[in-house]
Amino acid sequence: MSQSRTLPGSVDAAPADDGLIYGLTPPRREGFRLTDHPRLVQGAVAAAVLIAWELYGRSLNPILLSYPTAVARAFAELVRDGSLARALGQSLQPLSAGFALALTAGVGVGLVMGRSKLCYEALDPFLTALYATPTVALIPLIMLWFGFGFSAKVVIIFLSCFFPIVINTYAGVRNVSRATVDVVRAYGADGRQIMSKVVLPSALPFVMAGVRVAIGRGRVLHRAQRAGGADHRVLERVRDGEAVRARHRAVVDGGRTDGDRQLGGTKAGAVEGNGAGRLRPASPQTEG
Repeated sequence: MSQSRTLPGSVDAAPADDGLIYGLTPPRREGFRLTDHPRLVQGAVAAAVLIAWELYGRSLNPILLSYPTAVARAFAELVRDGSLARALGQSLQPLSAGFALALTAGVGVGLVMGRSKLCYEALDPFLTALYATPTVALIPLIMLWFGFGFSAKVVIIFLSCFFPIVINTYAGVRNVSRATVDVVRAYGADGRQIMSKVVLPSALPFVMAGVRVAIGRGRVLHRAQRAGGADHRVLERVRDGEAVRARHRAVVDGGRTDGDRQLGGTKAGAVEGNGAGRLRPASPQTEG
């Protein structure tokens, strides 16, 4: 019989009945290494960035760049007076509505396209063309159609979230094993049971991946729409200012016109009176 050797760093190096060796422990590294503490490295880098940002931000005009302590004070003030909660509610309402509609429609259309070859061939060209069109380029057109209110925000968020969900849902449905579907059908499952017991659970990871992408796209497009609305409000204020100045000029010009008309009538009456005295022809009585 061969004697078992004790390996370094092991507790019990004797082989068991199955021929495997249990109780081995990995050798310990000597000394301190930063690679063994990734959280420490991340915290140190974040602290260095914040300190550099604070020092550099204080040397600039706050209009150009703020600094972390000022941002923290402003954040605390917004939380204290409740304006942050109100703004967050105003942003979440269209975002939630548009995302819910996109999730419902995207999952439904993706399932239908994945299960029906005819629906895929009919809808794929339109979905591909619309998905290739930048949604940011459609924001001015959507604002012209739906205005600058709640409806336009919902439509923009819906378009930005719909396509990633429907494409990933379709990919998940197509990824379902045909053999699994055939086995379930052989055991007497109908179409509804196949969809709920096999297709949906298998496609769920793909759907969640599409949801993750859709949330990011929805936030970006929602922010772009809010920026467009801000520009619209600025333009409205400029137009309002121009309208006020135009009305002011009209009032001033109208006052000048009335004054000139009255002054012109007075002058005309004076000329007519003077002319009547000079140009009136001599009467026969005067000549006699």
